[in-house]
Amino acid sequence: MKYENVYPGVDLVYYGNRGQLEYDFIVTPGADPKVIRLAFEPAGTGFKPTPTIDTDGDLVLHTADGELRFHQPRIYQDIDGSKQPIAGRYVFLDSETADSASPIPGHQWPGCITTPAQAG
Repeated sequence: MKYENVYPGVDLVYYGNRGQLEYDFIVTPGADPKVIRLAFEPAGTGFKPTPTIDTDGDLVLHTADGELRFHQPRIYQDIDGSKQPIAGRYVFLDSETADSASPIPGHQWPGCITTPAQAG
């Protein structure tokens, strides 16, 4: 499932991979990846999830029903058909918002931030 321009120049794609939900932020050349944010709000129960970042770099939401884990983001640029990895990680901007903190250097080529999610 693809959502275009969820942020200026950034598309969001959801898909399944080995029984897990994954999503990619596709960043077009010249777009700013720093606009990407993840925010977490209470569900219908009113319980507010508590996010943490574990030692593996995973973003973990602690909820009333257990935890939801967003594995450390894999970030790369597609340069002439070759995926060039870019270092990146989650960071908290405040108590409710996380960012994938990923500079895409030069950003002349398409970039991708991909993250598998897993309920536990």
